[in-house]
Amino acid sequence: TCNGFSGTLRAAVSDRIPSHLSEQEQCGSFTMGAGSLQSPGKGGTVKRGVAWRTWCWWAALRAFPALLACAAYSNALYGDLVYDDEAAVRTNGDLDAKSTPLSHLFVHDFWGSDIFDESSHKSYRPVTVMMFRAIFGQWSLNVVPFHALNVALHALTSTLLFEIGRMMGVRAITSLLASFVFALHPVHTDAVASVVGTAESAASTFGLCALGLFLLGTRATSALFAALAHAAALVLALASALSKETGLATLGTMAIYDIVAHTALLDTVRAWIPGGAVQREKSARTKKSSALRAIVRASACILLAGAFVASRAMILGRMTPKIERLHNPYKFEEKMVRVLSFSYLHARQLLLMVWPWPLSSDYSMYSILPVKEILDPRVAVTVLAYSVVLVFLLWCGLRAPLSAAVGLLTLSALGVVTFLPLTNIFFHVSLVIAERALYTPSMTVCFAISWLVTAMVVGVSTRKRKSSKRLRRVVYACVLLTLMSYGSLTMMRNNAWRTQRQLFETAARAYPLNAKASLNFANELWREGQCPDGRTGAERPNAVVPEELERAQRVVPIRDRVAEILAETPADILSHPNLTLCNKAVKLIERAIAIYPNYTTANYNYGVMIKDLLRPREAVRHILLALEGEKEYYGGLKERHYHETFGLGLALQMAGNTSGAAEAFRLARSLFSKYGEVHSNLGVIEHMNGNLMVASQHYLDAIDAKRLSRVSASGFVNAALAVEELGGLDRAAALLVRHATYVWNRFSEQKLPQWRATARSLPSSEIFTAHDLVSSFHRALALCGRVFDRNNTVASDALRDGLPHPQTIRSLSFPDEVRETCTLFDMTALADTLLSEYPQDVAALRVRAVVDEGSGALASALARRISLLQGTGVLRAAGVTGASSPGPLLDAATDVEKLFREYRGDIFSLGRNLLHLIRQARDDSMKREWLGQAVPGTSLLGHALRRCPGPDAPSNERLACMPGIYTMAYLYEALGDAHWVEIVLRRGIELDPEDPWVWSALGRLVAQSNATESWDALRRAAELRTIALQHGNEGHRAELVAVYHSMAEIAHRVGAHVQADEAVAMAMQHNLSPSVPLLVLRSAIRRSLARCADAMQLSNEAVRVAEAALHASSASLSSPDAQRHQMAQLAAAKEEQQAVSSACADARAASAS
Repeated sequence: TCNGFSGTLRAAVSDRIPSHLSEQEQCGSFTMGAGSLQSPGKGGTVKRGVAWRTWCWWAALRAFPALLACAAYSNALYGDLVYDDEAAVRTNGDLDAKSTPLSHLFVHDFWGSDIFDESSHKSYRPVTVMMFRAIFGQWSLNVVPFHALNVALHALTSTLLFEIGRMMGVRAITSLLASFVFALHPVHTDAVASVVGTAESAASTFGLCALGLFLLGTRATSALFAALAHAAALVLALASALSKETGLATLGTMAIYDIVAHTALLDTVRAWIPGGAVQREKSARTKKSSALRAIVRASACILLAGAFVASRAMILGRMTPKIERLHNPYKFEEKMVRVLSFSYLHARQLLLMVWPWPLSSDYSMYSILPVKEILDPRVAVTVLAYSVVLVFLLWCGLRAPLSAAVGLLTLSALGVVTFLPLTNIFFHVSLVIAERALYTPSMTVCFAISWLVTAMVVGVSTRKRKSSKRLRRVVYACVLLTLMSYGSLTMMRNNAWRTQRQLFETAARAYPLNAKASLNFANELWREGQCPDGRTGAERPNAVVPEELERAQRVVPIRDRVAEILAETPADILSHPNLTLCNKAVKLIERAIAIYPNYTTANYNYGVMIKDLLRPREAVRHILLALEGEKEYYGGLKERHYHETFGLGLALQMAGNTSGAAEAFRLARSLFSKYGEVHSNLGVIEHMNGNLMVASQHYLDAIDAKRLSRVSASGFVNAALAVEELGGLDRAAALLVRHATYVWNRFSEQKLPQWRATARSLPSSEIFTAHDLVSSFHRALALCGRVFDRNNTVASDALRDGLPHPQTIRSLSFPDEVRETCTLFDMTALADTLLSEYPQDVAALRVRAVVDEGSGALASALARRISLLQGTGVLRAAGVTGASSPGPLLDAATDVEKLFREYRGDIFSLGRNLLHLIRQARDDSMKREWLGQAVPGTSLLGHALRRCPGPDAPSNERLACMPGIYTMAYLYEALGDAHWVEIVLRRGIELDPEDPWVWSALGRLVAQSNATESWDALRRAAELRTIALQHGNEGHRAELVAVYHSMAEIAHRVGAHVQADEAVAMAMQHNLSPSVPLLVLRSAIRRSLARCADAMQLSNEAVRVAEAALHASSASLSSPDAQRHQMAQLAAAKEEQQAVSSACADARAASAS
């Protein structure tokens, strides 16, 4: 075989090998003789004429594995931070040099937690974290440098593998092929395509460098060079162990190599076992001095490894990470099942390193079913795998040439030692199969495959038959096909690691019984589908969901339909044409619970999902199951469980159990007191119960909480509402402007610079910041106006009606604190600045329109909205007259449905502006002008409402269309088109059957034409407003009384006086204003003139109540208008009293006659 290669190739792969090898072994290793280590072009083995070709071959052979690795993972550079990458990079505080000192890296685990903490993962990898820290400091969260570092380390490892193989005496062609297989192997995708896998590649790189230096030191003739090489090797081995714990195997590999290569142990074993191939020539291995040095070096390596293990054990103490059943379920099986299952897992991992399919990011939770009996066919696979490994090791130790035996045994030891933690033999770990952990063990398999291929080539080449050439070509073709297949599969797996959705989808498809994969995939679908999300939301006092929302279809519990759920595989669920992403997510997570009912994370996430889908009682049951499991596992609830307890409170609150919700929120607060949403929701409950002082304190606690999120910022507004109801207008105004300050700071520091830097519109998801800012400031100024009315004789129209200029506020006699808070911002100037920089920008036009609406400039706001809709093409898509230019052209590719959904809010705002302008018109001509624009306005609203979802859509999508229903109904009413008003109202009932306004409006509209339908609609409106009142929303009381008035009028008109009396009696329960007794009076007279005594009593009561109301108004120093109104009410009551007296006299006279 040696003679088959040219001298150039010989020179290119030449290197020093142990001097004790025979000439035949040197030839088998493709070397050119012993001696000092030579570089290409030096020494007597390379002629000057071929020196340049020698250098090219030398560089190409070493660069080619690295180039193959870079090519195979080129499409992994732009992948997102997926799976564990989020915790290792994005949320790892140790990467930020500004907030975390470098010394903390040595007392923190890989994920940034205190390693002494009970919940720590106990993984200690400070060198890898330092690499991440350096990249983060230079490029922040740009993922490309993180991936590039990992790919570069993998390429370097592939090249080092070739060098290490040659230095250990393995044939050059075998080492080269092994490095090719290693560079392209698909099982390495987990380690190379993920950022977390940098720990694996870094540990392997440092370990191979240490092994190479160790080999150089053992062969050096200079004692100084040997000492330096060995010291550097030990430092690199320590760096490998600090990159990942498996790097400690490098020290064990060094010790094994010294024992095998430099002592007579291998010869002794071969001589002792019959059939062993003994090297009979005297060699350096038999020298006592060499053997003694090898034993000393091996002892030093073992002692250093022991010291490392002991020091880490001393740091950790007796704390070891807990192993959950869902991560390693085989640990909890019976002994025989446990042994058979773990043995089969060993064979399965060996198979993955040879035949890498199917691959997955996770193999936990019975992805592979346990082996429960000896007759299981998988036992035969296990026996075969163990037999293959045993035969290979025996051949290497007993029959292989010593040059190959030393190298293959050492590399086998490296693979076995790094594979031992995954075997669950000496101790149990939370991983049963991890592709990432197979990175270093696969080196042994790569060398074994390459040795087998080269043995076949050599065997075929030595045959003297004519068919040997063809057989050799077949072997070459198979090798090339295998490498191409490995490379193609690696690039396919890289694509799977680009996003979490693709990663979890491939895992769920590959192993349908993996509940964790189904759960992760369900969570991704839920986020991608933009499903209702209430995980951290705090309900406002006027937005509490009534208990009747539990009317959603009754779903059979998961435990009663396990067979039905498991009959659908993840592939079947994904391919279902009639399911939305949200429904697919729910089905996948139901599948996870059906596979593993005690899966706490799946139960909690399922509870959150179905709560948002308006099934709160079922959500409570599953969240309680999750909490019970966590409590049993951790021996009680810890700080980490505050999210689960908070979610339980939200579900109980939605189900109508406010007392239980309050208890859950208090428990969450006791677990983590700095969680703002907990305080905010407690404030909501106390607010509903009328405890305004306690509610306002909770709201203020939410403001002061360290975790002040967008939702908990609503504490400003809620606190202002509570304080305002308590009469503290000054403080309420200050709170609202503090909210505006908070929003403005975030807007100006984060969103606005990004907007200007990118020279483009803000995404729609970020527009809320400007709107929140404007609306909060408007509300604050309205309160400022009320404070001014209280502190000044004459009210200021500028303050009361809208947004004043800051100079106006400064000129008035405000309390100092309120004047300062009310003059912090000039929103008009902000809007004008944005619009001047971006005159056609959607966000700028929208903010300016909001400011105009708040300041009362409705005509200007209407023009802004029209300009916005015209520029985006909405008017053109709706076919509105006058929208021909400007505006983008619409073609077949334009998604008109998406266009109307995206700008639905602007269309509704345009309609509201138009409606207000019609109502505020000073004369008939102006009113006719605005009514002329109402026709295209209603057309535009109709286009938007036609894109609204059907009754089966999620509630948040349907409720988003209700403002358009209100506006369109009022516009058609202004146009005098009762027919279209009725159509719009019935559409509103389809969208939201729980909206009392739509029911009451429809009841009043059809009162003349259909009294029965009108009565039913008004009764439904009364029921809904009564439910809202029961949940503490006092704003519905006046509307409820008005509904009962309408019901009484309808009953009187059709002669149903008993029903009218009942309606009036219900109204009296909610209001004691003069109008209610008068209504009762009229009802009594119409029904029976004979009950004059009752009528007189009621009229006298009406007069008494009216007098009391007038006296109270005078005592409270109400405005003159209010007092005049009360005096008019009293006069009407007295007039009714006189009429009753006269009617009763006539009735008595008639009766007497």
